[in-house]
Amino acid sequence: MSSKHTQRSLCIDTSSNKMTIALGLGNALAYEAYVEEGSSHCRELIPQIQQALEKMQWSVKDLDFMAVGLGPGSFTGLRVGVATAKAFAWNEGLDLVGFSSMMAMANRITDVEDVCVMQNARKHRVYAACYHRDATSWKVSVEEQDCDPIEFLEQFASPFPCLGDAKNNVVPLAEKKDLHLHWIHEDQPIKSLGTSIVELGHTLYNQQQLMNVYQASPNYARPNKSVATPGKVR
Repeated sequence: MSSKHTQRSLCIDTSSNKMTIALGLGNALAYEAYVEEGSSHCRELIPQIQQALEKMQWSVKDLDFMAVGLGPGSFTGLRVGVATAKAFAWNEGLDLVGFSSMMAMANRITDVEDVCVMQNARKHRVYAACYHRDATSWKVSVEEQDCDPIEFLEQFASPFPCLGDAKNNVVPLAEKKDLHLHWIHEDQPIKSLGTSIVELGHTLYNQQQLMNVYQASPNYARPNKSVATPGKVR
């Protein structure tokens, strides 16, 4: 494609029960769609991609690259998303970038410097990580992990801003331990997840952080029995 045109991207995230499909024009969101819990990612993903392209009157050949969420998250969902992205990239000759699904959640926030993302995992555990925003981007301050939520939270001073779908499971447990969390609600002024994954994909692509299509794989964040001490988060 000509270097003068605005980059077009297809960005997907299947790490949670809410599947996200987005199309990007440069760093801006052009289209987004969500499939809520109860639908099968395996059954819905490709039709949703086709519908997105049709609504924008794009074809796969109009795309410059594809961006896919690598997790951590749902084992089956991640396998479906990454396998689909690899197939599209290989068949159509697209560049492929992979982003952290949890950093995509953090990137939705516009008015805090530090945030903890907590997503539901199995057996009363969570996928958790912390991020700090500097002048240009979000950086990992506590690595992504599958952990006990209370053990994870007891490392930090509270209140601590949190985001993610684990709220209903984590908040009652935290209150029993006198950990008072500031949970960022969906109705607060935050970016849509579609906007966030388009921004991350655009940044990674322009940094040429391209993935090998053959070697691309999800981050399942296997359970850790201990949590590394990160020091106090700002």
